[in-house]
Amino acid sequence: MFDIEHTPSALRITMSPSFENIDRADEACAKEIDRRQAPVNAFALRILLREAALNAVTHGCGDKPGGQVQMALVFGDADVKLIVEDNGPGFIWENREADFDVTGDGGRGLPLMKVYASKVSYNEAGNRVELSVRHNPVAPAACGNCESGRMV
Repeated sequence: MFDIEHTPSALRITMSPSFENIDRADEACAKEIDRRQAPVNAFALRILLREAALNAVTHGCGDKPGGQVQMALVFGDADVKLIVEDNGPGFIWENREADFDVTGDGGRGLPLMKVYASKVSYNEAGNRVELSVRHNPVAPAACGNCESGRMV
């Protein structure tokens, strides 16, 4: 299963937990960022999506019958929020001070989220993460009529 819904302010995806569907969700999100011309670091948002979705599939509901992952990209005035939720048991996120081992097979997801997101929050159960990526600031050279980086 892989369902997409477009709303005026969001892209919503409901999918069965699979690596193939993570790729499909990543592609759909990249297209949506381009379509909306969102002033956001698309690379950062896509890394966050892949890491959060991978955690949901591998640690959340991946082997559970009836497993499901829901994602939303919510386009706001100051940022883009990525929400990923699965129907698995969750994890104890309060106790996660993961060491970033670049040579290991895992453990990079949460540190990468802290690097690329301006805000990271979890629900109490630990099966929903909300990540925010701020809009890119407008560079002074990109302003049509700027004075010291401010619109005049």
